[in-house]
Amino acid sequence: MAIRRWFGWSPVGFGNRLSNTIRENYYLGFTSFGGPPVHFKIFHDKFVDKLQWIEEQVYQELFSVCQAFSGPGSTKMHYCINLIHDGFPSAILGFIIWSLPGALAMYGLSVGVANIGDSLPGQHMPFFQG
Repeated sequence: MAIRRWFGWSPVGFGNRLSNTIRENYYLGFTSFGGPPVHFKIFHDKFVDKLQWIEEQVYQELFSVCQAFSGPGSTKMHYCINLIHDGFPSAILGFIIWSLPGALAMYGLSVGVANIGDSLPGQHMPFFQG
C-alpha cells in the first residue's frame, strides 16, 4: 500500500490529498505534548493502527532513520509519513501544520519577554523569588 503511493500512484486528486492532510494533522501540533517519545506513540497509534497510512515495518524503519540523523526526530517522522502517504506538497503542509503552533508560541513568548522591561510587576515577583 505505502510503496504504490511512494512511486506516484494515488487514488485521490491533489486537492483531496491536501484536505486529507489537513483533516488528519490539524490538531497534532496543538495537542502532542510530552516530547519525541510521546509523539512517536501518537504517530504509531494514528498513522499505523487507526488510519493504516503506512505498515508497521515501514514505521519501524522510519523510526530508526529519523533517530539516526541529527535534528528533531518526531518532526522528521511526521514529515516522512505524510510524504509516503500523499506526496511532497502534503508533506510540506503537514510540516507547517506540525511546526506552526510551537513557532507561534515561541514568538509570543519572546514578544512578552521583550516587553517586560527592567522589572516585573509586583504581583509576579513571588512566583520568581520563591
